[in-house]
Amino acid sequence: QPLDEKLGSLLDVGAGDGFVTETARPLFTNITATESSFALSWRLWMRGFTTVRTGDLKTSSLCNSGFDVVSCFNVLDRVDRPIDLLHSLKACAKEDTGRIVLAVVMPFCPAVMGPGGSRPPAQRLPVPGCCDGSKNNSWEECVNALVERVLWPEGFEVEAFARVPYLSHGDNRRKLYSLDDVVLVLKPNQVVSEDHKKDSANFCQQCE
Repeated sequence: QPLDEKLGSLLDVGAGDGFVTETARPLFTNITATESSFALSWRLWMRGFTTVRTGDLKTSSLCNSGFDVVSCFNVLDRVDRPIDLLHSLKACAKEDTGRIVLAVVMPFCPAVMGPGGSRPPAQRLPVPGCCDGSKNNSWEECVNALVERVLWPEGFEVEAFARVPYLSHGDNRRKLYSLDDVVLVLKPNQVVSEDHKKDSANFCQQCE
């Protein structure tokens, strides 16, 4: 359903080729996209987005811009320092009114890609997943761990969430991977209140 009024400014972090970013165009007055890859940055620019080629938001001026919405889809499990990334997302959002939309594949299987292949990130998040051998954890258990062990301690309130399918490019073992994302709408705060934690405790129970 079309909005009566556009939402303002969007920062899409790690926007890839811009296919998903394109779907947000009718919703926002201004869209800025970031990518570390030269080729993908060029594709974003060709789509007409304001494009910043960077792999580190802290070294750019974006954290001083105050975006209405900051989106980060399927990036948290592919960066070397995910906690630093969360801090930067918070810094890029407008104080008080800004929101962050975060998508993460669950179960959590972090890996940093490089010329020699993949390696574990320097910052390890306390979320069960493929890297610690706990492959039997349910999607709900992994999401609860992400919220209670990472997002709450880092000062994010969860306002809404959804479970959505995610199709990932395959490899030499499989052409395509069918995975499940959690998409969370986050309100950045300095401290998450105990009342919010109590109200949101085991919020994934409703999915089970």
